Amino acid sequence: MESDLAALMEQEEGLRQRVQVLGWLRETKPAYDTLILRHATLTGEIGVLTKALADQSDPLEKLTTKVNTAESHLTETARSSEANRNRLAALMSLAERCPHWQQQAARRGELERNVAQNRALITDLQHELREATTALNNAEIEERRRPAEVSRIEHAQSKLQNLLTALEAHVVDAPCPACGAPYKSKDELLRRLKERRNVSVVSGEATSRLQQARARLAALQTGAEELRTRRQNAEQSVNASSAELQATVTDIAGFEAFVHQLGFDPTDVGLLGRVREHQIAAERATSELGQTLH
Repeated sequence: MESDLAALMEQEEGLRQRVQVLGWLRETKPAYDTLILRHATLTGEIGVLTKALADQSDPLEKLTTKVNTAESHLTETARSSEANRNRLAALMSLAERCPHWQQQAARRGELERNVAQNRALITDLQHELREATTALNNAEIEERRRPAEVSRIEHAQSKLQNLLTALEAHVVDAPCPACGAPYKSKDELLRRLKERRNVSVVSGEATSRLQQARARLAALQTGAEELRTRRQNAEQSVNASSAELQATVTDIAGFEAFVHQLGFDPTDVGLLGRVREHQIAAERATSELGQTLH
């Protein structure tokens, strides 16, 4: 009997669970049916939207392509505008520098001629200075020799005068006691001896030659110093002109490289006019690109 009671209790528990399930089904079935209907409705709407999206995807892709193309064109236009502005600025700078470059080119020619002339002058002055130095050396040798010559002549002249004085003491009549030459009278002979004693022609000539040698030496020294000064001035001029020439050549080379970079020929005589034409074209292009960007 206990086993039957246990079986009945199990059946009761099973029935109670079924009753609960049936109650839950009665409560949830309307909501479930609503969800099923909503699911079907949403599935239909999704299908419609998917079809509409599929229908619109091709125009959207085309529009996206157009937008991307427009953005690329805008970027390229902006890049072109920037490049054109940079070229315009470079052309304006080139036009401003052209007069200075022309002045520098003319100055280079002047400096080159100045350097060449002064170098030629230095060569001539060096030749003249060598000749002047040789003449000066010879004059110094002569000037050192002349005083000794004067001294010897003066010594000989002094001895001659002493001899003539001694000879006068031996005059007793008209004939010369030294050479026997006849004279009109004793007085005539004495007069002639005194004249001879007082004459110093040789000594005077030697002194004159000494003075002339010293004057010539002084003139040669002055001339040599003038040549050295002129050579020094010419060398200083060459050094200064060469330094300025180097700076000028460097400046010109930089400008000509800039000219080549912009596509022009620096040897073109109409360079400035051509630059002006390109500048006007660049200004026009810059204005048009600016309008396109706006």
